[in-house]
Amino acid sequence: MKKWMILIVALFVGCTSSESIETKTYLLPNIKPEHKLGFDEVSVQMPSYLEGPGIVYRLSETEIEVASHHVWAGNLRNMLVDQLQQYQMPEASSGTKLSVRFERFNGSYTGNAELKGHWQLGSQNGDFDIKQPLDDEGYDALVLALSQGVSSLMIEVHSKQGKE
Repeated sequence: MKKWMILIVALFVGCTSSESIETKTYLLPNIKPEHKLGFDEVSVQMPSYLEGPGIVYRLSETEIEVASHHVWAGNLRNMLVDQLQQYQMPEASSGTKLSVRFERFNGSYTGNAELKGHWQLGSQNGDFDIKQPLDDEGYDALVLALSQGVSSLMIEVHSKQGKE
């Protein structure tokens, strides 16, 4: 009986995979904005499912997946604040706050990066729904497309300044 137990345990251990899956971490890249905006402070809000470390991918209209092996290298909210601050005019002291509320900041089964939400800069505000095509497959391409989507958002904010 003891021999059978040892054999069963040995077979079980031999059948389990000892292969580990590598976790990859991602940062939003630094950007060189064409236009700067006058604001002193940046605020970013997002739903709780975006606040975790995993990069979010929408599988269908109703289902999302949070990656466990493709994660942000830090707090996504802080990375977005840092990226948006790159659009700040040097020495701006207008007392104006840029607020961005993301409802979506994810990849999609449609092949796009999706950014959806609402922005406010001083008394001006607007909704955004950006679908940025990926240039390639994979999470690297998704992170770059999400960053390009932030650039598109800030171009939209800049274009609305002084029009209302």
